[in-house]
Amino acid sequence: MTEKFSVMQKCIKVGVALGLISVSLLPSLAHADRNVIAPSGLIVPPNSIKLEGLAAMKDFATNMEWVNIGMPQQVIGLELEAQRFITRGNQRNALSAQYSLTGNAFADLAPAFSVGVKDILRSGLDGRSAYFVMTKTIRLSTSQEKIFKDFKVTLGYGTSHLGGPFGGIQTQLAFGAQLNAEIVAHHINASLALPLSNHFNAKFYNLNREMYYGLSFSLIK
Repeated sequence: MTEKFSVMQKCIKVGVALGLISVSLLPSLAHADRNVIAPSGLIVPPNSIKLEGLAAMKDFATNMEWVNIGMPQQVIGLELEAQRFITRGNQRNALSAQYSLTGNAFADLAPAFSVGVKDILRSGLDGRSAYFVMTKTIRLSTSQEKIFKDFKVTLGYGTSHLGGPFGGIQTQLAFGAQLNAEIVAHHINASLALPLSNHFNAKFYNLNREMYYGLSFSLIK
């Protein structure tokens, strides 16, 4: 009961903090950047930010947090990510960078390509890895659009813990929920995002057979 109360307190604090951020930055909705946990060819747009926090369902002492920032127009195409992993008081942090070679704008006509390095300083949980990745929006028929808003396919190759080739799919259902799935390093991961407002989503993850829940917040200034 004490652990559940502590988790509730954390959620309230996160909600208040994110609400203050949203007011100060005059936001509009931003696009997603990852597939599930592996990168996609799309990046967070310039002058935008995405925050996400997860907790393990069976172990409230295990948490993951991400902050993704789309850099200003002067350095368009660059996204920075900071990640924190906490388990039973032990904390690991990682800084990553991703550069888009094509931008996000025309992924429905041709694949969006990106290159990047995860955990640049080798201070995180998995160590440094480099990758290249592409994402393509698949055109849907009129009947399919009654069920899906869009459908994207991602393929990439990464070193170290990314385990060579990886791939995934992303789809948004007509009522707003987003489903993502991927195969990376011989693991199958999946996520479900349920919209709570224009900027907040409830998130549920299955990461290598472990269940997580959390909240994401995204905006464009």
